[in-house]
Amino acid sequence: MKIKFENWPNWFRTVWGDDQRRMEVIRGYVGFGGQFKATLADIALRNHVFAPINEPNAHLAAIAEGRRQCALEIFKLANVDHLALFELTKIDRTQGGTK
Repeated sequence: MKIKFENWPNWFRTVWGDDQRRMEVIRGYVGFGGQFKATLADIALRNHVFAPINEPNAHLAAIAEGRRQCALEIFKLANVDHLALFELTKIDRTQGGTK
């Protein structure tokens, strides 16, 4: 059986067959979007969501792009717009990280 990642409800049912466990995973993504936006913003920064990838060779660039795509997938599942996370990254780094 081939799992289609684009069809999230079927993917969750296929991978997490147990109803209770599946709901636990889904609630985790929802919680990410509601309670942990600063953590998601950090994930965006660490994975080049807001900046170009400047790796010295194609292999490292492909790895970096994979990380970026993974971060964006997490944001989709958490129902968070990555552009809204960008606002959380606007801090004054000269003042010890205050906004």
